[in-house]
Amino acid sequence: MEEAIHNRSRATDVNLLDEEHFSSYLSGQQQKLYSVAYSYIRNETDAIEIVQEATCKAWMKRKKLNREESFTPWLIRIMINCCMDELRRKNRCIPLLNKKQWTMAIYMP
Repeated sequence: MEEAIHNRSRATDVNLLDEEHFSSYLSGQQQKLYSVAYSYIRNETDAIEIVQEATCKAWMKRKKLNREESFTPWLIRIMINCCMDELRRKNRCIPLLNKKQWTMAIYMP
């Protein structure tokens, strides 16, 4: 019995390593991933970009996933982490002064 569970687990891992199987899993999750990304980022273009980033990260880290049943929560966690990274990046950026503001800053006492 224990061997059957172990074999099932290994078969699941092999399925996740297969590009076609992994891709079919992702295609069923795209709308959910976009919704999560958009709820954090509030920008359509950035949300699409983050979905692509999370998909790439999931593909690269797929060997770390232990069970197929935990694929969706694992994928959503990657998505949330990518969103948080993007929000941190945006907060680090200091907007530059435009020409008018720069001129006013120089000449105003």
